[in-house]
Amino acid sequence: MSLNKIILKGFLVFFFIAVCVSYSDAGFEAGKKRVLVLNSYHDGHPWGDKLNEGIDSALQSGRGDIEVLKQYMDATKGAADDEYMQRLYELYKYKFKSLRFDLVLATDNYALDFLFKFRDSLFPQVPVVFCGINGFDPSMLEGRRLYTGVAEDLDVSETVKLALEIHKEAETVIAIVDATHAGAVNKRELEVLRNGLQGNINLEIIENANFEKIIETVSGLNQRKGIVLLAGSATDPNGYILGREETLAFLSRLNMPVYSIWKPYLGSGIVGGVLTGGYAQGRIAGKIAVRILLGDDIKNIPVIRESSKQLAFDYNQLKRFGIDESKLPANSVLVNRKPSIIEQHRDAFLGLVFLIVFLSATVLALTLNIARRKKAEEELRRSESRYRAVVEDHPDLICRFVRGGILTFVNDAYCRYFGSGRDELLGRSFLEFVPEADRDGIEKNLSLITKDNPSRTYDHRVVLPNGDVHWHHWHDVGIFDGYGNPVEYQSVGRDITEMLSGQ
Repeated sequence: MSLNKIILKGFLVFFFIAVCVSYSDAGFEAGKKRVLVLNSYHDGHPWGDKLNEGIDSALQSGRGDIEVLKQYMDATKGAADDEYMQRLYELYKYKFKSLRFDLVLATDNYALDFLFKFRDSLFPQVPVVFCGINGFDPSMLEGRRLYTGVAEDLDVSETVKLALEIHKEAETVIAIVDATHAGAVNKRELEVLRNGLQGNINLEIIENANFEKIIETVSGLNQRKGIVLLAGSATDPNGYILGREETLAFLSRLNMPVYSIWKPYLGSGIVGGVLTGGYAQGRIAGKIAVRILLGDDIKNIPVIRESSKQLAFDYNQLKRFGIDESKLPANSVLVNRKPSIIEQHRDAFLGLVFLIVFLSATVLALTLNIARRKKAEEELRRSESRYRAVVEDHPDLICRFVRGGILTFVNDAYCRYFGSGRDELLGRSFLEFVPEADRDGIEKNLSLITKDNPSRTYDHRVVLPNGDVHWHHWHDVGIFDGYGNPVEYQSVGRDITEMLSGQ
């Protein structure tokens, strides 16, 4: 019995079961928006699963009154020819005969092509949002209403060029493509690239082959001179697409650097590449769906052509094949790289760095402050030295005193005049040398010294150590604190007795 007949019989059994469990409005809650997600492939397909994760994320965060039904076309398990699509149409026509959807989400080309042909019959006037579409061209929507979505942006050529740049010694590129619509698009791009490759690079395209044949083809190549490009899904001998674990086991047996264009394979054994992620596309499509369900007119929502490509690599595979990180483009993303001790304790490290910088800045500030203070103190000492030299050698009597006339400084002339040493005079009140009758006048003059009127000049009598009474002329200047209060006085005086006698 041929494989096609087996598939057809299996399909008829599936059709019979589906008819028995056809959907109706009774299966859904009243008042909720109903969304059908029509998937090109099967549940468990690496790329399709990522698209669905993104769609689910957007629909769940959008509104709570959306009810979702997912349908898988299994396009890669059968021939996916016109007869297959016709039978799917007949199945869905019966299955959804009593159910009205508010929106249909289509993942990948098979689902979109199916809706182009049968949407008006199955889901008339129902808006369609698509994602994961290879080879999209605006002309695809000409004459069709209520369609929008996200166009897939693959870069097979750039991934091959990137791999050859990293592996400059490579001579052979084995490109794996499948029988899907995406595989056909990738094959055409690879054929164009092959014609433009320079040097002795051999680009061999393996189409719709199972992993055993791929391993056999690759096994004879020199590991250092060969590269594998996974531009389609690998299958088992029965034609079923490998799941993530099976893909990981398959790639580990190749023992050769494998690059891809599909982000879901990152971490499953590929080195990396210019990768397109399904999650981001699915989430954008889901957000568009929410907008339409909330009332936005689909005619005002253009097809999004923004790229979701990313230069990404698996650290484990880089180490496996001895690829130096310096060969990677500057903006590359690395997965599976074990964080360093610093990265593991980033917050503590940043705190330590901040503390070191803070302490260093504090030490520097203190050092500069000490240096400035030392310089200022040195300047002050020199200034005081110059001042003292002038004051000490001055013939006039110079002194400084605080309240009560307590002397805090006297020059040599003052000491000689009163016949006492400096140590004997400091700490004593100069009022001891003033007759009691003149003391009130001195106190009054001092009280009149303010910040606005900082000096006073006056005469008073002085009693010398031998008992003689002489007349002195004094000029007092106040020294004030920050609040304008006098804290000390500096006074310059001279004996005017002879001058008064001459008058």
